[in-house]
Amino acid sequence: AANLFAVPYYGTSFFVLDIMKRTYATYGRTPGNERRVSALQSLPMGAAANMIGCAVAFPFQTAWKRIQVQGFGGRPIRYTGTVQCLSLIIKEEGFFGMFNGLRANLVKLGPTGAIQFWAVDQIKVWMGLSITG
Repeated sequence: AANLFAVPYYGTSFFVLDIMKRTYATYGRTPGNERRVSALQSLPMGAAANMIGCAVAFPFQTAWKRIQVQGFGGRPIRYTGTVQCLSLIIKEEGFFGMFNGLRANLVKLGPTGAIQFWAVDQIKVWMGLSITG
């Protein structure tokens, strides 16, 4: 379940960040005349990208955590795998049951994403690489 969370989370985060940077760099510009995206300008883009990545992958995180804690503290063992867990959540709690706890995660992941992607961009700058794409 952890890998099922990580792939869409990081994949979506980096994809969305790349789209935001390219859009910012090229919006209203002629080809070859793109604006430069600084590491500082990428802070809000990194925050948004991280939050979107989390929202996309959150059902897998929900399943991962529920599978992880079953059996502890007298909790019953109910889940045999990720798909069965998600099916049971939807059946018992509805579609949005897979997103219980998302708001709290978004509060922490906005600043985390901003710092994480700023650091990646800063390292790219130090290495002389483009941070736009």
